[in-house]
Amino acid sequence: MIIGKRLGEDRFKFYKTVLAGNTDQLLFDEEFNAWFVFNVRNLHTLIRDERLKANTKTVIDKLPLKIETIRTLKNFYSNWVMFTDGESHKQLRRLVGTIINTRYHAINYTWPQINKNCDFTTEYARPYVYGILAQLVGVSVEDISRMVSASETINSFLLRERLTLDDIEQVAHSIEYAYQVVKEIEDKHVGEPLYIGNELLDLPQETRYPLIINLVTDGFAPFVAALDFLAFNLLTHPYLEEELNAKAGQISLESLRLFPPFTTISRTCVHEIPFKEKIIRPGQLVIFDLYSINRDPEVFPDPEKFNLENTARAYSFGAAQHLCSGNPLVRKALEQVTRQSESLYKYKIQSYCFKNSYGFTDMNLSIELK
Repeated sequence: MIIGKRLGEDRFKFYKTVLAGNTDQLLFDEEFNAWFVFNVRNLHTLIRDERLKANTKTVIDKLPLKIETIRTLKNFYSNWVMFTDGESHKQLRRLVGTIINTRYHAINYTWPQINKNCDFTTEYARPYVYGILAQLVGVSVEDISRMVSASETINSFLLRERLTLDDIEQVAHSIEYAYQVVKEIEDKHVGEPLYIGNELLDLPQETRYPLIINLVTDGFAPFVAALDFLAFNLLTHPYLEEELNAKAGQISLESLRLFPPFTTISRTCVHEIPFKEKIIRPGQLVIFDLYSINRDPEVFPDPEKFNLENTARAYSFGAAQHLCSGNPLVRKALEQVTRQSESLYKYKIQSYCFKNSYGFTDMNLSIELK
């Protein structure tokens, strides 16, 4: 069974037909050289195991690439907080966490009135996220848009299941281009109070640029997807119109449970781990499928149902020490959007289509007046 490929093709079908509710099993995929985890209990046992590491540098070192390419990749991913471990990881996470926590309470989360038939993502979700990130980072919406565009290939690198050496070379070129864009934006704002409290500007360029790109890239695509899924869930559950204000937090969290934008967490085994009569060996991956984990029937009764009574913790932004630093911002934004979504109920879904890849899920959503 090629699990990773099946998840990339149709995660929804895989969960319903292959697992068929039996999430307790730990399945091995030879092509990925990876063990796949599908339930909350196994996640709790393994996610904090010190023998599993998120660090990608050791993998990069083994690739048959040019020295310049390896140097570019290692520097970039050494400063990417979701893919580093150790003391440097803790310092980077503290910095990013401080940056977000000093700003996200003061951001204006006003959601626009829905007033036309449209592609929801293009007309509402993407512009809204550009505006939130512009306030967070401290630059213009145009600057954020440029950063996101320059980083799209980098982001796809993180979400695709298999990559050729040519793909990886292209990622290195994209990193260099993204650096160039960030430098141009910095140069344009020389003498201005750029970025939050200028904390990022105190760092050397080789650390500062990856962190800025990290903030923008990790902040954009999953945030847009979360808004798409929230609108989809609101429109497919009309009774929620009466609960928009009183239960906004529960609604937004339940939407994230059913449709987590980031659908996998990956770790690399560095020391042998005996687990349930199986052996996880050094060099093998352990991949936690969050889509299935959030539908674990042991934790979430009737897991396919949108249920405001769910109180168990779902995994929508990673887990343990690698929980996404943007988690509080996105959750606050989704709650505020939910409170302001009355005008959405003047519309109905015209069409929708899930966009699924190995590590990410989004949707195309179009709406029309009832």
